[in-house]
Formats: sequence, C-alpha cells, structure tokens
Amino acid sequence: MKRVCLTIAMLLLIGISTKGEAEEDLISIGKSDTGIKGLVFPLSMKVVQNRPLNGFYYFYEGEIKRFDDGLEGETSAGEDGLDAVLTDPRGIKKNLVKADPVRVAPASQGEDFRGTLTREALKKLASEQKEDILFIFRRKIKIRSPVAIPSAVFQNPERLLESNYAGESGPLYTMHIKNEGLLYLTRQRKILILPTGRQEKAILPAQDEQAINELKEQLGAFAREGLKKLGESAKKVLLSHKFFKRQSGY
Repeated sequence: MKRVCLTIAMLLLIGISTKGEAEEDLISIGKSDTGIKGLVFPLSMKVVQNRPLNGFYYFYEGEIKRFDDGLEGETSAGEDGLDAVLTDPRGIKKNLVKADPVRVAPASQGEDFRGTLTREALKKLASEQKEDILFIFRRKIKIRSPVAIPSAVFQNPERLLESNYAGESGPLYTMHIKNEGLLYLTRQRKILILPTGRQEKAILPAQDEQAINELKEQLGAFAREGLKKLGESAKKVLLSHKFFKRQSGY
C-alpha cells in the first residue's frame, strides 16, 4: 500500500513539474532544440512580434514601478507615442522582414502574438500562419532614472521625452533594450534561439517640440539598429543549418 501511495505521489509531482515546464517561456529558457534536419531553401518566413497580454512592452521598469505585463489600462497604439517610435513598422519591415538580400527565406509580417511563448502557442501559430519558419521577436525595455518616475508617465510613456514632468530640467535617464527572438521551424516543430542583443542609450528629455521630435528620431534610429543586428543574427542561424548536397569526387 505504501509503495502504491508513493508511486501516485511521484506521478503527481511529475505532472505538476511537466505542467510548469510547459507554461515556461521558450525565449527565457534560451535553449535551442537539437536534431534539426538541414534546411533546403528557399523557405517562406513570417515575422511576428511578441507582446504581453496587456500593454505594449514586454518589460518596463523605473526605480519604483514595474509592469511585467506591460502598461496598465486599455492604451491604444495611437496613444503611446514612445511605442510608435520604438516599434515603427517600417523599421521592422526593413530590418527583419527584408533582412536577407539573397532571399533565402522570402518573408512577410504577421500580426503580433500576445502572451507566453510555449510549445503549444507555437503549434497554434504555425497552424494559422502556414509558413515554413516563424521569426518571433520581442523587446524588453528597462528605464533607469535618478528620480522616481511619476505614475502619469507610466500611463503615457511619451512624456519620458519631455523635461517638464520633473521640473525645469528633466533627469538624464538611461534606456536599456534587450532584443530577443527565436526561429520556429514549423515542419520539424523545432526552435532555434537567437543571440540576445543589448542596447543602452542615455537620454536627456527635451524642452520644446522640435527638440522632442529630434529625440524621437534618435530613438528610432537606436531601435532600428537593434532590430538590424537581430535580423543579421537570424540570417546567420538559418544559414548555419542550410543543407549542402554532397558532391561525388568522381
């Protein structure tokens, strides 16, 4: 009887553990699959941005407040000026969708995917998209400021670019961005983790509209550079798994 109870307890623990692992985020685990078969090009590819269930940013942090699930409330894309700068569709199209000049993987851009990237989520995405490869990326954003960032700023992140929210001269703060992603080979149901790219930029909030617009242009170029490097990494990872036909020596 004791042996039966012990067996049941062990099975329950294994089940709990397996369930926890199934819900764990694949990019956070950071481990590529093994046993991947050589890729025969050309292959179709779709680029998808991963966002949290609520809000825009996967990770957003000040000295006090932190929103792991993005910004609170029902903020529309048109209301978040900072997101519009960092997630410019033209930058995504140029640096990720069209990142491969030799066209080994003709690509298109898909709708954002919200939530945790699990195996089941990838399988569902693959059934909906019908591409050979899903290139899924996201940005984790962290703000470090010498002063506490007001709650109102977290509801309207574009105000981080303005000096008037913290007196006559806004604080010099630092923006950190982690660019992460994976490639999901839909036919093999295998994942390839991409190297994480890290960016850091010191930002001094501006005092007038012209200066704010110039700061937006700088941030846009900053964000595009990170996407460019992520796109180059994706290309290298894909080509490293390219199938090369053996040629006879005769």
